[in-house]
Amino acid sequence: MAAKRVLVVDDQTPVRELVAAVLAADGHAVETARDGADALRILDGQPGYDLIVSDLKMPGLDGPSLYLEVTRRWPGTRPHLLFISGFVESPEYAGFLQGTRAQVLLKPFDVDQLSRAVTAILGQ
Repeated sequence: MAAKRVLVVDDQTPVRELVAAVLAADGHAVETARDGADALRILDGQPGYDLIVSDLKMPGLDGPSLYLEVTRRWPGTRPHLLFISGFVESPEYAGFLQGTRAQVLLKPFDVDQLSRAVTAILGQ
């Protein structure tokens, strides 16, 4: 399996570090961002990520806002997105997820579920 570039975005340090460690152990080149605004700064300087794994609910620029901004800035070449969240039933996120058909991994999840979801999205 060829290594893919993955950006992990989560405001909770333990979650961010766990996701990054699992994906790095799976052979991916992983970088992290603490929120959506941090992710955009990284993406501006280093385009070409294959996947963004992002929390939905974050202070400041949340997951849906990050998705919309990535889609606006890189319309033809945007990376795949996988959201991780425990808040998918809330009205503010349910409509967004249904409208975009974005992939979601529900918290809490285990490392095998994360690996399988990423593999499925990246087509490996």
